Amino acid sequence: MSTLSSIPKFKNAKPIHFLALMAAAAVLLISPSAHALMRRSTLAQRLLQADDVVIGTVIERHAELTRVKHLRMIATTVRLRVDHALRAAASDPAPSELVIHVPGGQIDHLRLDVSDTPTFQEGERVVLLLKRLQGPHCRLVHGEGGKYLILNDARRGSLLRGAAGQPLPPDEVTALHLPLQMAPDVTVTEFLQQLEPLLDAPR
Repeated sequence: MSTLSSIPKFKNAKPIHFLALMAAAAVLLISPSAHALMRRSTLAQRLLQADDVVIGTVIERHAELTRVKHLRMIATTVRLRVDHALRAAASDPAPSELVIHVPGGQIDHLRLDVSDTPTFQEGERVVLLLKRLQGPHCRLVHGEGGKYLILNDARRGSLLRGAAGQPLPPDEVTALHLPLQMAPDVTVTEFLQQLEPLLDAPR
């Protein structure tokens, strides 16, 4: 059986970027609903699928080599401290920590990049849309669409951005009934105020 120690290590080796086709195949193997990751979804659609919608802080991440259907790949486990639960799974109405499983990651000189899958950094604050697996274990709803990054701005306070720090797309801004010109500067407070009726919609 292959283990992490069996991976050859080369001096001054550069990170290995897997082909997008292989990365997409890895996503398909991980999640039965991964076909949905390949097409654009609306915020309302993602909220319908989310068991948990939380504001939290990343406290730890760990990548490891794993095997999925005879394919060796890298997966990352992210521990999240839940600062505020906007919606919580019925089985766990007041989670203090959640564990998110994300395909891809980096171990030493090996790196696997998976299309439409965000990365996480320790200490970053996020809004996440999550699907429960078992206990505190979750996966993101629709990959990058399930993560929003919170950035601090000296002038406006906490701003909400996309998974990689980019401004919110126009369709999401209009879905929140906010003016399009606000896309680069939507605050977390404004986002949560407009999100409330969407969270209350029948599932």
